[in-house]
Amino acid sequence: MIKVILRRSAWAKSHRPTRALFKPDRIPLVGGGDLGEMYFEGRPGVLRAIGRDISAAESATNLKRDANTGKMIPHPSTARSEAGAIDRIELYGPADRRKFLHHQ
Repeated sequence: MIKVILRRSAWAKSHRPTRALFKPDRIPLVGGGDLGEMYFEGRPGVLRAIGRDISAAESATNLKRDANTGKMIPHPSTARSEAGAIDRIELYGPADRRKFLHHQ
């Protein structure tokens, strides 16, 4: 299992990397921890493929001319946008397990 930690600026639901990189039919979302943490369960082959997709995303944001203003505006691909939302990816480990209080 892996833990995907999003950048604080990407905590909005619309910035979650689930349309291009961590698609539900490819790798299941199985939970979350703190704000901005998503837990996925995937096999090594799928994780390698996601790593390739992240590496293949353009390194600089594409620009597009706004038809109304004529100004160049950011126009990232979905993969670039999602990769940019990720702060880091870690293995889920024992320290991530929830602690439950026992009341007596």
